[in-house]
Order: sequence, then C-alpha cells, then structure tokens
Amino acid sequence: MEIKTSIHTLFLQVGINRHGKDEFLKNMILPQLILDCERPPQFVHLEQNASDFEQKLVEAIRYPTNTEYVFISTAHLTDEFYGYLNRQAEKNRYSIEIFDFGDSKSAFHHLDEEQIHHVDYGQTNISISSNYEAYEECLLPGNKTYHIIGDTHECIDELKSLLISFGFQFDKEDAVLVCPPSDQAFIFLGDFIDKGKQTEQMVKFLYKNWQYFYFVLGNHESFVYKYIRGEIKGANQKIVDTYFDSIPVLKANPELLQKFNFLVEHARPFYELKGCFIATHAPCKNKYLGKLDENHYVKCAISI
Repeated sequence: MEIKTSIHTLFLQVGINRHGKDEFLKNMILPQLILDCERPPQFVHLEQNASDFEQKLVEAIRYPTNTEYVFISTAHLTDEFYGYLNRQAEKNRYSIEIFDFGDSKSAFHHLDEEQIHHVDYGQTNISISSNYEAYEECLLPGNKTYHIIGDTHECIDELKSLLISFGFQFDKEDAVLVCPPSDQAFIFLGDFIDKGKQTEQMVKFLYKNWQYFYFVLGNHESFVYKYIRGEIKGANQKIVDTYFDSIPVLKANPELLQKFNFLVEHARPFYELKGCFIATHAPCKNKYLGKLDENHYVKCAISI
C-alpha cells in the first residue's frame, strides 16, 4: 500500500485494539514521516477519551504552533466526533485522513474514499510519504539576523543603495564583491518586477547575486511567469498592459526570461523562523500562515 499525504494533517486511528494502534504508529508510520533531518517535523499523539483532548488538539493545530502531524486514537468514529474534528480542521486549514483497522462499528459514509486507508494492526507493506521536504525549504535557520525587504518593483538604484548601507559592495558588473557577515540574512518579499521600467537591470542584478538572498514569491512574478507560459487565459488585456509592463521585455529577450524563470522557481511561498516570525508577500488570516496548500498561495502569496 502506498500513501501520499501532506503536512498539517489529522490522522485518525480508528480501532478497538489500543496497543495494536500504538505499535502500528510507532513501527510503521512514524519512522517514515518523522525524517532524520536538520529540522524534523513535529507530531503529537492524542487519545479521544482523554479529559484534556480538546484543549491539546486546539493547542497543537492553531497558529503559530501548526504541528505538522497530529495522530488521534479512537475506538469508534461517530458522526458527532468527526463533525467536531472537521470543524477544527477547516478552522485551521488541516486535512483529515483515517487509518481504519476494520474492527470498530464506525461508518465512514461522510468521508471521501481517498481519505480512508484500510489497514491491519500488523501490516508492514505500507509506504507513506509527505511533502515535508518542500515545507522544510521554507524554514529558516535560527542563527541569523534577518533583514526583510518589501516590494522593490524595479527600483534598482534604491535597492543597491539599501544593500550597500548593510555592508554589501558591488563591482562594475553589479556582482557582490563584499557581503555582510554570515550571521546577517536578507529576505525579499516579492514583486521585484514591473512599475519601475528597469526590468532587465533588476532581473540581471538579482540573478547574478541570487545566492545571497531569500526570495518570497510575489503576485507580480507569479502572474508574469504563468502568463508567459500560457497558463493564464482570459486576462483583462488593459490590466495586463497597465500593471505588468515586464511581460513584453521578458518575451523579447529569451536569455533574460530564462533568468527570470530561475528566480521565480527559486522563490518560496513563505519563509518562517519557528517561534519568531513568518514572511509572506501579502497579509492573510492566521489559518493560512505556514501552509503549503493552494489556499495559502492565493491568500498569502499571490493574491492580486
């Protein structure tokens, strides 16, 4: 059995054999999901019949905790209990999946079949993977001071002056000669193109020095990238011509477009320093912060 899941998921273990469920989780699921990496994902294991279950669940899945994996053990899944979990999941942008051990009287008529995994207590032929590695790319190391730079919109001279004030030095070709100490880091919050009439200069500058910066995806980069690739249909041409003047510049210069595409593909939907801050392009509700689902991209990163 192959299971592809995602972080920020509630996993319900439905079965009457508590020891069997615990062993299944410990021996089969956790070794595959809790990766041996620099910042391993966090998980909690909750029992439905515990007196503090609701309190612990809310604490685990609300922002800024956003526990990556939440395992919930229950003997029977009633409509009332599932309704409560579903409300909490929707409130905090979590998914729900079920491991059904087949020995309870639970009915799953209110669930999609894709959410249900029919398993045995001693089953060993399960392969489970998630998108945690993509999420880990959005997590920042904690040994740095971060400087966050908002929408630059092709204001290349002002950007270079700002960076110079932080200790950068550039050669005649705009490549970094001297950079600040390694404990200083810089995050661009997106929208480095359009409005400033210096598309070529900005793209070349950022491409030449991309390794010195973190890039959050902005709505302008996202729109232009998709528009040129033909992924956006029916756009209002007046809006395109007025607000996205980088498009004709990039379309006329394949080499420049290649550099722009590299920068977009190198960008992330957000960056987070756990326990300190999260950097997104646009403001959004707490439930979308730190999430990799499509709603995060719409609400926090690429909302126009």
